[in-house]
Amino acid sequence: MTASNLDLSGPRGARPTIMSYPLRQLRPVVLILLSTFGIVASIAFRFASLPAASSYVLAGCIVVTLLSLAVDVVAGLRAGEFGLDFLAAVAMASALWFGENLAGAIVAVMYAGGQFLEAYAHHRADEGMSDLLAKIPRTARRLRRRSPPPSASAPSKRAFRPPTKWPSSRKSALADRC
Repeated sequence: MTASNLDLSGPRGARPTIMSYPLRQLRPVVLILLSTFGIVASIAFRFASLPAASSYVLAGCIVVTLLSLAVDVVAGLRAGEFGLDFLAAVAMASALWFGENLAGAIVAVMYAGGQFLEAYAHHRADEGMSDLLAKIPRTARRLRRRSPPPSASAPSKRAFRPPTKWPSSRKSALADRC
């Protein structure tokens, strides 16, 4: 047997990567922190008897999340996808329109939480894939056989055929059951 080497990688020890993580990955973290902080600050303003400040904080939280969501909705509509992001945007915009800022802020927290979980799952999947790719062999060996090994026997030329008739004892046992 002879072997020929085929190098599948670049420099020795280089780890393959799936993708680099841009700053865009921070957007879900910023959204969830901003939305949660907005609701907590709004509650604090309510306890401090400042309902106008509470309403402004919630409205600001909704507007920032809605702007981020609008970018995703436009990109999705350009790709021909109509999803729950659009419904979340309509819910937040209508909550702003009707002055229900707490309801809009809760929808903003739900949207931001979903985006955060999706980004986290995507990051974990990329890490797992990179780890798997790091374990693949860097060299492939192709074996060429010059002659069959001495212990190998030739396969039988007669193919297996199932019996066409049942044995008589089996036939009577089947007939008794029916």
